Order: sequence, then structure tokens, then C-alpha cells
Amino acid sequence: LTASSGTGYAFSGPGLSQSGTSNTATASQAGSYSVIVSGANGCTASAGVSLTVNPLPSAPTLTSVSRTFTASPTPLPMNQFVSAVGVLSFSGVSGLLSPAQADISSGGIQSFSVSQTNGNGCVSLSTPFSITVVVLPPGSQTVCRGSRVVLSVGLPGLRYQWYINGQTVAFELDELRNRQIGTKTASLTLASVQTTASYYVKVTGANGSVVWGGPFRVVVDFGCTPPGARVASGEEVAEVSLDVVLTPNPLADGMLRAVVSGAGGHPLVVELVDLRGAVVRSQAWPLAETLHQIEWEVATRPAGVYVLRATASGQSRSVKVIKP
Repeated sequence: LTASSGTGYAFSGPGLSQSGTSNTATASQAGSYSVIVSGANGCTASAGVSLTVNPLPSAPTLTSVSRTFTASPTPLPMNQFVSAVGVLSFSGVSGLLSPAQADISSGGIQSFSVSQTNGNGCVSLSTPFSITVVVLPPGSQTVCRGSRVVLSVGLPGLRYQWYINGQTVAFELDELRNRQIGTKTASLTLASVQTTASYYVKVTGANGSVVWGGPFRVVVDFGCTPPGARVASGEEVAEVSLDVVLTPNPLADGMLRAVVSGAGGHPLVVELVDLRGAVVRSQAWPLAETLHQIEWEVATRPAGVYVLRATASGQSRSVKVIKP
């Protein structure tokens, strides 16, 4: 507040700060202010003014949208990361972003801030946030049958779960010694690849967000031999061990779900047997799939322990089944 044409000044009002008889005062609160100005001849005059202080808008709040992305040549829109009612302004290390997009063509962590401006032209405090850009390994690779393959995902997360040929619980991979290791980590090791398959990984962040990595396609070349492997004679045929994996065990939702591997292209018989040795359900297929899925409804069966037995190509594999 500034007054003029006098020799003395007396300001009044809320939140007022004035130094001596200066013709300038600082007002820090909304309200009515006045000044009495004295002249050299002893005459006085007064004036008043009303001050309105508009509040700042709230700083934008972050949404629950995941802020981890794979590298892409397409710029990333930024509005999805925050909630606000005013006009948003995004800034990066190089200053204001116009348009509000991020360059995610290369990997790394990028830092940003965002503020909002309301209808009065008031600007909020800034909300900082960051995005993580990861560069994934090649989506497909060709290997010799029997090769050891390591698949890694660069997505940061709290929990990991690997899948094969699908993204539902029936395709979840479990730890199997000498077959697959690291099914719940960022790096999956396939000890001896026998069939062509696509692998996926579900990454759960600390805030509960879910990001999928993949597909990582592993193509088996049957015409080559992995380094260090014994070359079979013309009479030898590589044998794949029969295996049965229950997903899950104990059973859930009254369903028995299993994946049989090692029987692809051969007749397959699967039986569910109780502890007395009685077959309570069986099914046969003239030609099994490479990863043969089984889904049986067993809700009416009594709770207890059963045995699931798969037979193919002269091999038999049995696993214990727990029905709650």
C-alpha cells in the first residue's frame, strides 16, 4: 500500500507492517485498510482500500496409474498421472513441457513436477513425481533343443509371477528343479528347453499396480545341438520327461486344474484316484498338446487327498492332490 503527497503517514488495518512514517506499508491479510496523510501545514486527509486474498488451489494429487513403461518412440501423455480441477502445467529438467508429453525413447528414471492454475490465475504448489522407462530384451529368440535359457524383465516391482502360453492361473509356472527356476523373480531360468513357447511375467508394484512383460517367445530349433551337449546317434531319440503341474494345489473353487508336459503328440490318459486306489475320474486323448491343460470340476468330491496320474509314451507321472 502506498500513499503520496504528504509528510506523515499513519496506516491501519489487519496484518499491517509499516516502518516508521514511511509512505509504504505491507498488507498480509484480507480486509479493509486506511491511511491518514498529514501535510506540512498540519492538514490531514484519509483514504481506504479493501484487499481480497484468493487462496491457492491445492497441489495436484497423483493417480494410481503405473508410472513404469517400456521404451517407445511414441511420446507419453502426462495428464494420466495426476488429478486436478484447474489448468495443469508440467515441468521437467529442461523446463516447462509444451505439449505435456514425455520422451520415453530411452531407458532410465525421469523426474517431473506439476502444478495447477485456477480461474483466479493462482498457481498451486508443485507435486513432484517420476516415471521409469525400461528397455526390454528381444521379444523372440531361437535356441537349440535342450538349451539353457534365461529370461529377464527390466520392470521394477514388489512381486513377480511367470506364465507360459497364457496369462491366467492355469498357465502359472511353479518352481521345478532341473526344469524352471525363478518363477517368482524378475529372472526366469529354463534349464532345458524342449518346446517352442511364449512366456509372460506379471509384475505387481508396491502400490498394487500390475504391469505385464512379454511375450518372450522361445523358438526351439530341432536341427542344432546346444554347446556342450552330447550328439545323439541316428538311433537315439531325445526323450522329454513326463510331468504334471497342479495350479493350484490345494485345489480352489472346486476345480482341478493341471498342465501335463512331455506328452505332446502322443496318446495321453489322465486319472484321478482316491487313496483306496479307486479311479474317480479319467479321460483319454489320442494326441496330447505340447502343454496339455486339464480342467475338471470336482466340487462334489469329498475333501481329502487324491492322486492325479498321467500316462503317455510308456511313462507315468503321479502327483498328490489336496482337495479342501
